[in-house]
Amino acid sequence: MKNFKKGFTLVEMLIVVVIIGILSAALLPRLQGAQSAARDSARKSDLSQLGSAILSYYNNRGEYPWPTTGEYSTKTWGTTMIPADSIREILMEVVELSSLPTDPNRSNYIAFKSSEDEAWAKYATTWAFNDNDNITDWQYWYARMKKNTIKNGWYLLIARTETEWWSNFLSTIWVDPDLKNFKTCNGFKIVKVWEESTEATGSICNYSNKGQLRYVYVF
Repeated sequence: MKNFKKGFTLVEMLIVVVIIGILSAALLPRLQGAQSAARDSARKSDLSQLGSAILSYYNNRGEYPWPTTGEYSTKTWGTTMIPADSIREILMEVVELSSLPTDPNRSNYIAFKSSEDEAWAKYATTWAFNDNDNITDWQYWYARMKKNTIKNGWYLLIARTETEWWSNFLSTIWVDPDLKNFKTCNGFKIVKVWEESTEATGSICNYSNKGQLRYVYVF
C-alpha cells in the first residue's frame, strides 16, 4: 500500500504568510510603543538617580555642582542648561558615584534654540532651555536655578522623552530663571501647528510633534 503524505499547498502557505503579515502590522506599533515607554521609564529613573547624587553633593559642599573649568564654568545662573556629563568628575570626586547615567537611546539628543535665533531672541533672559550656542549633542541636561531670587535654591534636570505618558513638559515652553512659579503639564494635546502662546499652566499643553516632549526633574 502506498503512503501518501499530504503537504501544504502554495495557496495555504500564502494564506499563512498574509495572516502573519496582518498580525505583525497590528502588533508592531504596540511593541514599539512599549519599548518607548520602557526607555522613558529608564530616563525618569536616571534623572532621579542623578538628582540624588546632586543633592548629596549639596549636603557635602553647601552648593550645587558646577564646572570649575572649561567652557561651561562661566555660564550664568538660571538662564543656561549645561550637559549633565560636564559635572561628572565633580560628582564622582565628592559623591560615591561610579558612573553617570546616560540616555538608553544613545542617539536621543536634545536640541536647544540659540538666543541668536531672531524668533527666540526676545526670550533670551527667560528661556531656561536656551544657550548662546546651538548645542545638539548631549542627552541629559542640568541647570542651577534661583528660588525667590536666592541662588542655590533649586536645580533642574531634563531629558527628551518619547511618549506622553512619561512626559511632563515641552521644549517649546519658556521658563523664568526663578522657578518659584514653575509648573508642569498635567496632560498633552497634539495640534497641527504649535501656538506660540502655549505655556505650562498646570493644565493641558499643546504640541505639534513628539520631538517636543520632555521630562523635567525639579528639586
